[in-house]
Parts: sequence; C-alpha cells; structure tokens
Amino acid sequence: MSRKTGLQALLVGSLIAVSACASNPAPGRVEVVDRSPPVAVVETYGVAPSPRHVWVAGYYRWEGGNYVWAPGHWEVPPGRYHRWEAGRWVHARRGWYFREGRWR
Repeated sequence: MSRKTGLQALLVGSLIAVSACASNPAPGRVEVVDRSPPVAVVETYGVAPSPRHVWVAGYYRWEGGNYVWAPGHWEVPPGRYHRWEAGRWVHARRGWYFREGRWR
C-alpha cells in the first residue's frame, strides 16, 4: 500500500466518524442518537485480494444503546464503473443519524 492510499483511507475513516448518526433499524424508520460518534478507528489493511477489490472502511454503528465499531473489509464493486460512497453520521436538529454507505 502506498503512502497516498494509506492517507486516503485514514481521511475516509475520519470523515465517516465525524460526519455522524444512527442506523436504520427498519426501512423507512431512522433511529436518532443523542450523542456524537467517537473518533474513527485507524484501520490498517494489507494488499487487496485482487486488482478489482476496493477497501470499504469501517464505521461506528449504533447497537444496544452504544456505538460499536464495524471493521472495514474488501469488496468487489457490482459493476466496472461503480465507486463506493462511504456511510456517514449526519448531525440534524434532533441528534445524529447514520446514512448508509452504497455503491454509485
């Protein structure tokens, strides 16, 4: 992994944690959390399993009244031109909620 790739991964992880909110327990229902998420864990990862694999950074999810770290993992995009848009916590008037990551 190059230094640039490592710094990009660190930046993405930081943005996920700083951006902030809770998970969707059911479709159409958004759980709002009254406290901001912790600072993201700095993850280290090795070489991709293949040239097609993309690193999907870990994030904090809301579970049982606490933030729980969900570690990052390698994924193959669903199509040639897809890119990963990381999930993030978003601050709103009522608190924090989580906007799920997705392929675009």
